[in-house]
Amino acid sequence: MYAFFRAVFIGALVLCATVGFSQDIQFMRSYYADDFRDWIFFDTEDQEIGSLRARFQLKEDYSQWDFRLGEFSGFILQRWNGRANEWEIRSGNTFITVSATWPGQFDSWRIISKDQVYYLIRDRDPQDFTWQLSLDQKTICRIYNLYFRDPRDWEIEKFAEKIDPALEMTALFLVGFYSVKE
Repeated sequence: MYAFFRAVFIGALVLCATVGFSQDIQFMRSYYADDFRDWIFFDTEDQEIGSLRARFQLKEDYSQWDFRLGEFSGFILQRWNGRANEWEIRSGNTFITVSATWPGQFDSWRIISKDQVYYLIRDRDPQDFTWQLSLDQKTICRIYNLYFRDPRDWEIEKFAEKIDPALEMTALFLVGFYSVKE
């Protein structure tokens, strides 16, 4: 009898471990059609798995954001008040710094995480919004809008097996915020 319950318990643990944190963001959508302070993340089965929200909802203050993806959460802060070209992302033991590649130009970003430098660059196609996240000139993911010139819905196409969730959240924040900011 003991062996049976032990086998069932181990089987349940293995099942939980394989299911675990397999929440992979497939696309994000703004919660409201005319307000970009709230974003929702969805998985491949169109299930809501997380959110990104401006911390101060009643003000025109976009300097602080909170995000959640399952059990994973953190915040995004503007490093200096009034300077929208430098950000920092904190989640658990992860600390990411972000700066515009060129001051005042918000279509190319340098992201530093764990001693690695990533670049998030918007394609120059004036007809569409497409961003690419790269490391050592190798594309890790591509983020593009689902509808022509509509910054409310975004899909993420991943080329790497595993992307750090904080890095992915950083890229999605920059894409959503700076595609609307134009």
